[in-house]
Amino acid sequence: MGFSLFYLGFNLETGGNYFLHILGTVPPGNYPRIHSFFADPNMLCNFLNVSLLLALLADKMGWVKETLSKLLRFGIWFAAFFTLSPGLGGIVLSTAVWYFVLFRDAGKLVLSKIVLLAGISFAAFLLAIATISLDTSNTDQDFLLPLTNITLESSVRVLVWQNSVNKSLENPFFGKGTGADVALVRYKTLAGTNHILMDGHNILLNIFGQTGLFGLIAFVCLVAHLISRLRFTSGHYHTLLALSCAFLGAFLYQGLTGSFEDARHLWVVIGLIIVISTEIRHPAGKGHAGDSLSN
Repeated sequence: MGFSLFYLGFNLETGGNYFLHILGTVPPGNYPRIHSFFADPNMLCNFLNVSLLLALLADKMGWVKETLSKLLRFGIWFAAFFTLSPGLGGIVLSTAVWYFVLFRDAGKLVLSKIVLLAGISFAAFLLAIATISLDTSNTDQDFLLPLTNITLESSVRVLVWQNSVNKSLENPFFGKGTGADVALVRYKTLAGTNHILMDGHNILLNIFGQTGLFGLIAFVCLVAHLISRLRFTSGHYHTLLALSCAFLGAFLYQGLTGSFEDARHLWVVIGLIIVISTEIRHPAGKGHAGDSLSN
């Protein structure tokens, strides 16, 4: 909807297109950046990461017709692309791991490795891109791109990470309080717009800034426990595989460049992972509700 309205002439200047977001720190140009009904494009991209894995699961299990499944997945990819978010790396990584497992378990070992390598490479590339920017007046942390005359600098995310660490060290043990701002960075984009960033743009930095070292340790223990419950095998556990891939991309990967620890859809994923993995480890017998969830 936002994409269509943009090319019908409803942009940020003319108004009438609620679904558009400001370009922010991405290079200026005549193209749409979509946030739909979410607060920002990064959160939309995170939600779409989970949605895509559920769509892949529905297709694999035959819960929806093939035509509808293809339309759903195309729509998700289309919307995700126009978020222009580094979280796209998480979507690609999740999808690559999903197909890696399916191909591997089907005996297509070479294809599975190619898919996994491509997914990891793309995710690593976008993560690297998220740490650099074209030269601006915001910082003197600039450097020359090898073999070119292009000057780059640390991106706004890196500046926020640095600022977040410095401010968090003011209250290292208990933090500033849940929900508090953990950074304060003023940034002027390439388009000339001014922004004030107060979010850590990283799950661990946000947790550290708000709850201190004690809260961070507790959170890391929780994440480590969740990782131990992930399962990257198909067999009769496609639901847990899909949720594991979603957690990998949307929580672990996208959490490197965004603060998604309060995202409700991620906690739904976490809850389902705990329930289904518990049922697999300690089956309650035939007829139990968990039997269908483990498929």
